[in-house]
Amino acid sequence: MTTSKQSSTSTLDTVPLVIREQMVVLFKFYMEQTICEGMTYCNELYRLAKVFGVKERLEAYRFGCELILQGAPVVITVSQERYAVWVNLRNLSTATEVQSAA
Repeated sequence: MTTSKQSSTSTLDTVPLVIREQMVVLFKFYMEQTICEGMTYCNELYRLAKVFGVKERLEAYRFGCELILQGAPVVITVSQERYAVWVNLRNLSTATEVQSAA
């Protein structure tokens, strides 16, 4: 009987989760002397990294994938007005770097 080795990183860890914005709770918070947009999903807190227009779906997904490759857990929310890329606040260093670069 042979067994195949499984990768230590699953496919789900390398692609952003995409959900409807109606499924999250949006809020604002103060961090690094600025008011930031945040959201909660599945008992996790996220900071808004970047917003894309509804016609920029591929760019939003590509940006989310780049952040995941940097080690940041990412969620993309979809609404009729936008695609929003969110970075988990548990990864505070990446969340901070993304905000200053955006």
